[in-house]
Amino acid sequence: MNIPAGRYLCVCSKCRLLPWYDSDHHEYRGRLWKTAETVSKHQELDEVRKQQYVEKNESGVAAAIIREIAGGSVEPATSLPVRPRDHADWIQETPVQRTEGNRERIPISEIAPSSVIEDANPNRSDLTSSSTGEVSDATSPTSIPQMRSESPVRTDLMQQRLQQLGLIESLLHAQRRNIPIVLNLRFASPPTNITDIAPEIEGTEGDNGRYLSIQSTLLEQLRQLRQLIPLDDRNLDRHRERLINTAEEHLRLLENKKHTAWEEEIVRVTLQRLSPDAGPVVISPSEG
Repeated sequence: MNIPAGRYLCVCSKCRLLPWYDSDHHEYRGRLWKTAETVSKHQELDEVRKQQYVEKNESGVAAAIIREIAGGSVEPATSLPVRPRDHADWIQETPVQRTEGNRERIPISEIAPSSVIEDANPNRSDLTSSSTGEVSDATSPTSIPQMRSESPVRTDLMQQRLQQLGLIESLLHAQRRNIPIVLNLRFASPPTNITDIAPEIEGTEGDNGRYLSIQSTLLEQLRQLRQLIPLDDRNLDRHRERLINTAEEHLRLLENKKHTAWEEEIVRVTLQRLSPDAGPVVISPSEG
């Protein structure tokens, strides 16, 4: 890469979408500016946008997961208890002859067994206390949610897991946006034939540093996800599996970018070896 004197290359999120050509007519990604201050300003804007995106996604994802988990919770009863006196009068009512339509009103005790009546009115044992103004704990609206709620230890554990998954998901989204369309990587050794496997990249400058940084972050998030023990909660465990798949997909995409850069390197080295007097160049795969 031959950058003209007095020019500075910018590869920010916007400038890297533009092509430029050096003196050897090789195409690269980025944009040349007259001052280094412009390049620095673009990099600072990229960092600001990245931080804003991470903060926005972190809060949005956490809120969405909380709504999803809270969707199946039991809401405390807010309505007033039904007056037990009405039920008592209806159950203990004696047969009354009706002349309307020649129909008789039959007491419920003659139609259904006593066990059914007790099931239909579970608060009947507390009816006598209602006359004195006392209310049994069985009729308290807050007693049912207390029986169905999770233990405090498990609730804290689920809340902690929810926050962990939300943070990891935000980081994965941010790293996916950091993967550029084109990576101009420098490799440790040049290719000798078209079947050479891509070697390790050399140095941490330019796109090499960006590649290594993204790869390191994705591997660390994947390691953390795999170390999380399932909590036997369908929503949280499925969310963890989805994030593992997402991290693996981002790593595969990054590896594909590396292979593409290596193929371009093979073509570049081959064209450099061309000589007008040497005749056509024949590239054959290595033996075996």
